[in-house]
Amino acid sequence: MHYAYFELVGMLVGSYLFSDTLAWITAYLLLFLALEDWHTERIHADILIPYIVYLFIHSWSDPKILTTCTVMIISLFLVYYRQAMGSGDIPVLLLITLTTTAQSFPLTLLLASISALLYLVKHHVQRLPFVPFLYFGWLSIILIEKIVTSMTS
Repeated sequence: MHYAYFELVGMLVGSYLFSDTLAWITAYLLLFLALEDWHTERIHADILIPYIVYLFIHSWSDPKILTTCTVMIISLFLVYYRQAMGSGDIPVLLLITLTTTAQSFPLTLLLASISALLYLVKHHVQRLPFVPFLYFGWLSIILIEKIVTSMTS
C-alpha cells in the first residue's frame, strides 16, 4: 500500500520537476530502485544498463562522457578493491552522472553523503542502502535548480 503513496507523490512532484521524458524515466527508475534498496539492501541494477547505454550514446559529444568514465573508474575501485560500496551503486551513479550537469553531480553526491551520514549518526547502524540517499540528493538538487531558475527569470 505504501508504494502507491510513493507513486502518487512521484507523479505530483514529477509533473513540476520534470519537463522532458528522459528525466521522467530516470526519476521512476531511481524511485523504484531506491525503494528496493531500502527494503532489501539489494537492487536489480541490470535494468539500468540499456538506459545507460542509450544515454551514453545520446551524450557522446558532450564533455560529461569524461566525467562518466571517471566516475565509473572510481566506483569500480571502491566496489572491488576497497569494498566500500555495493556493485549496484555503480549503474545508479553512472545514471545520475549522465542525467545531471557538471555542477549538479557533485552537489548531488554531497547532499546524498551528508544525509546518509546524518542517518548513520542518528540510527547507529553499520551499513545502509545508499541508493535512496542518492535519489534524495538528485531530487533535491533538481528542485533547487528549478526554484533558482524560476526566481531569476
